[in-house]
Amino acid sequence: MVGAASDSQPHLLLEIQMNQFVGIAIIFAATLCTAKSQAAVPAPEILIEFPAKYSRFSSQFSLGKALADSGTAVPAIYFNLASSSPQLFYLWVSDGTVEGTHPATPGTVDGSQATRDGGGQFFTALDGAGLLQVFRTDGPESSVRALTEEPVQSTSLKGALGNDALLSRPGPSGQTDAWQVDGDTGAATLLGRLPTSGTEWATIGQSAIGISYSGPNGYRVTGLPGVGNLPIDLPAPTPNTFWDYPHRMGAGTRIACVKAFTHYVNPPDIRQELYCTDGTVQGTHRPISTDTHLGIGLLDYVEFYPLGEKLLVYGVSYPFFGTPTITDGTDSGTYPLIEQGVNSWTLCSNDQYGKVYFTASSSIPRLFITDGSLAGTRSIMNLPPNAYQCESKGSAIAGSSLAYLQIETKLFRTDGSESGTYAVAGSPPMLSGGGLGEPPLRIAALGRWLVFAAPLANGQQALWRLDVDTIFSDGADD
Repeated sequence: MVGAASDSQPHLLLEIQMNQFVGIAIIFAATLCTAKSQAAVPAPEILIEFPAKYSRFSSQFSLGKALADSGTAVPAIYFNLASSSPQLFYLWVSDGTVEGTHPATPGTVDGSQATRDGGGQFFTALDGAGLLQVFRTDGPESSVRALTEEPVQSTSLKGALGNDALLSRPGPSGQTDAWQVDGDTGAATLLGRLPTSGTEWATIGQSAIGISYSGPNGYRVTGLPGVGNLPIDLPAPTPNTFWDYPHRMGAGTRIACVKAFTHYVNPPDIRQELYCTDGTVQGTHRPISTDTHLGIGLLDYVEFYPLGEKLLVYGVSYPFFGTPTITDGTDSGTYPLIEQGVNSWTLCSNDQYGKVYFTASSSIPRLFITDGSLAGTRSIMNLPPNAYQCESKGSAIAGSSLAYLQIETKLFRTDGSESGTYAVAGSPPMLSGGGLGEPPLRIAALGRWLVFAAPLANGQQALWRLDVDTIFSDGADD
């Protein structure tokens, strides 16, 4: 047996050497694949350098559709540029092409805007008589048309109900009327009447939520289910007997959430906490932690980000202090996505395809990806100590695993893995300074083109683009 074992040693040694060779080959092939993937990413190019009169971007990108020269609707972004002297605002559109990047209106606009589901942008601007009205553009300046004939206020445009505009007007005796304005004809239909003056609004599909106020303990939260349905007075969840200062409302595709004060009875206490509603009485709820039996405490600067049918909450105080928290409006559906002990976190991308990226920092900043579930949340990689802040929302690429993010002032490409996450070579330094709350969306995937904002070396504002078709044609996403 000893001799037989000795005879097999050359074969065993050869097998070990072959296994080592195969392992080295696999590592080498993976290295080549990563290098090929990085080399396949083209360098960004300038899409347009804006005229010197535009001093800054004054709004985030609004994702929608616009009419191309061919007359077909294509993915596009709408955004505002501002001039400083005088202080004026201009609405622009871009589909990622040179010919499709231009002013979306022939003149200046007001600050109220909303994106139409079927394509185009609602906005407020002065008509020929110098009166403020609601208009619609499909992208080209020639497509602009007025939807209202009676003057509106600067805050009248509250959002989009599918392809129609949501508009508020003063009602009788200090009340507020909610109108649905047809996005094609301008025909207005009364949705309902808020009992007092309106303060905040949110849209959920074809329905709306309105907050109104008439004095001490006079807050009302009203559901507007749509044309042909009566408004619903939504009661304050227990232990409250009335709504106390509901504000900072945010909404997704199914629910809207607000921060409001909860009046605890035993022991007596008042706390600012999370409240959510789907616009119905039974769907209005104050999520409660099963551990503390208290509501979800919120900080003053709370923000809500849509993620599928849920909302991602920024600014939770207790019991998940500082931690990215998901909610679907229920007790069991409200929980932190990562372990506690996070010093800060920042959202990196918008939810176009059911997932977002974010950075979170404790002792070491890390990049995460999540689909809003615990199982779908994972850490991708550690980041350098000075590269934890996502200054601008990034964008995912349809039909792929790719996303582009801005971390600090650099444009990053990621496929959700550590080896597939790196800075894009040749990208210009991007604007920084996002700070607390919602960072502006300044990166957008528009079919073939990834479009982002970054100043030129002379400080002039510019749009850049990256051709993602060349990435896929090279097999980088196989």
